[in-house]
This record gives sequence, C-alpha cells and structure tokens, in this order.
Amino acid sequence: MEKVENISQEILTLAKKVMLQRGLTHPQLAKKLDLTVGSVHKMFQGKQLSLERVAELSLIFNYNFFVVLAERLEFEEPKSKEQKRIYELEIENRTLIKILKDGH
Repeated sequence: MEKVENISQEILTLAKKVMLQRGLTHPQLAKKLDLTVGSVHKMFQGKQLSLERVAELSLIFNYNFFVVLAERLEFEEPKSKEQKRIYELEIENRTLIKILKDGH
C-alpha cells in the first residue's frame, strides 16, 4: 500500500501547478487561507496535508483534489460469484486470444 505521505506530496505538487495555472501568487493564497506567506511556503514544502486543507485548496482553486486522492486509493470491491466467474472467463479469454495470435 502506498503511503499517505506520498499522496499528500502528489496533491501538493498538483496544487502548485493548479495555482500557477490560476495565476495565484503565494501572498494571494495566504490571504485566502488566512495564513502568512511563510506558512504557505512551509505548507508546500511539507509532507502532509489535512483533509480540511485539501478541501480549502479545492474550493479556492475550483479543483477537486479529492478525485486525485480517490484515484490513488485502490480498493477491491467484494464480488458476487457471477462477477468472479466473469472475471475468470475474461482472463481465460485474453489468454486464449494471445495463444491464437502467437500461433501456438
């Protein structure tokens, strides 16, 4: 499982890019977050973000950083017997197609 720290780093990196795209400066962001400019710099250099901060950044930038977070967290949903069998058949089908294409 990937560490949450890495996910926070990814969101911070993405937030920097989005901030540049939106033409927002550190002082402007600091004002919107009710922080000092130094605190904003520390936030971007940090390794972790609170959910509240991610929500604030999402609202300020009009960008849903939670989608990025959700895409990184992989959960295997419980499957019914039919779904499991379909999955097994799909694997078998791909294997047979590969064998036929390879000419074996």
